[in-house]
Amino acid sequence: MSANDLVTLREAGEMLRVSGSTMRRWLRLGYVPGAKPGRDWRIRRVDVEKLLEEVNDGRGSVGATEPGG
Repeated sequence: MSANDLVTLREAGEMLRVSGSTMRRWLRLGYVPGAKPGRDWRIRRVDVEKLLEEVNDGRGSVGATEPGG
């Protein structure tokens, strides 16, 4: 798997176990870096995995309104 692998908003939400609306909010607010080329968001898989690691290490909370909050 390449560091530049991209996932969709839906795939990222499934990885983080959050809804699509939560993922959209996090992307708009910059909590998760992503790009929107056209209509659909694209997120680097490594960024999603990094957030998961932070949560698993106790440095964040995926279930909170804001990551790390």
